Amino acid sequence: MRSRGRVVNNTGYQRMKELIWGLPEQLSTAWEIASSAPLPSESVIDQVIVGAMGGSAMGADIVRSILEAEGGRWLTVVRDYSLPAGISEQTLILTISYSGNTEETLAVYDAAIKQRAKVVVVTSGGKLAEKAQQGGVPLILIPGGMPPRCAIGLMSVAILVVLNRLGRCRSFLPDIRETGRLVRRNLSAWHRWAVRLSRKIADRFIIVYSTSRLLDTAAYRLQCQLNENAKMLAHWGTLPEASHNEIMGFGSPLFLDGKVAVIALVDPTSHSRTLVRLGQMLKLIRGTIVENVQLESAGRSGCARLFSQVVRGDLLSIELARRRNVDPMVIPKIDRLKLVLAQKR
Repeated sequence: MRSRGRVVNNTGYQRMKELIWGLPEQLSTAWEIASSAPLPSESVIDQVIVGAMGGSAMGADIVRSILEAEGGRWLTVVRDYSLPAGISEQTLILTISYSGNTEETLAVYDAAIKQRAKVVVVTSGGKLAEKAQQGGVPLILIPGGMPPRCAIGLMSVAILVVLNRLGRCRSFLPDIRETGRLVRRNLSAWHRWAVRLSRKIADRFIIVYSTSRLLDTAAYRLQCQLNENAKMLAHWGTLPEASHNEIMGFGSPLFLDGKVAVIALVDPTSHSRTLVRLGQMLKLIRGTIVENVQLESAGRSGCARLFSQVVRGDLLSIELARRRNVDPMVIPKIDRLKLVLAQKR
């Protein structure tokens, strides 16, 4: 039942808030664990693939965005039961499942082993950890006890450390440290911002736009957090692309007229022409939207700027959950789907 604007405290909200505020500790913990974990030999690696789903895959998306911002375009994230063609013994495959029981990721692990690829497992336990231990596969065990979507700092940093140790990218330790400091310094202010904005958009259909490819993952992350935490249907897109097609969809269906909120994520890497397009697009659709927010990245490094957007989006999602009187921790429909699928094996 909707709260009709009444802000309600609940243990799920408090727990989710604690997990978001614990991101800096996640970053340092993951660095320490992954820096000493066993890895495959540093022989030739022809491609890197991450097999993951949901919140676990989001960490890989963050890493891919950070690397691509520095010119690296060689990391592929697979959200499926199977691997793409072209796998060889020189292929590095990171299978990542926070719970260790994600059926798609377990299938990717089995396929990678069958094709004799170099495999590294990142998980907190479950069947995936058992498989790795039994097969002598390098295993990075990260702390458990939280929803996978909350472990994004653990998983993203673990991937960065693995890739650095295997010679695929530079060390991101300075960037990780900057990110931790930035988040600690700004959490209170970001939280107040989320509280204020949640009052305005709790009853709106929210569309999130990224104006920079570094921030595409943050935009998608916010949609997912609105889905899982706030239990709201939402949409995300990219600019300038949306100004070539999606702009024509505003105004239909009619019941959305005047009920849409747009959140645009902006970064120093956003092209000046893209920002011009954003401004003109907002003017053209102003009859449909009732709120528009342009959220600028904070920090110096790409890592810090990306996480500055992620954290603010996470805080907004739990404030919307609180205002809508829903528990941000629970995901009953997803749990039910997994149960039904398990019974249909």
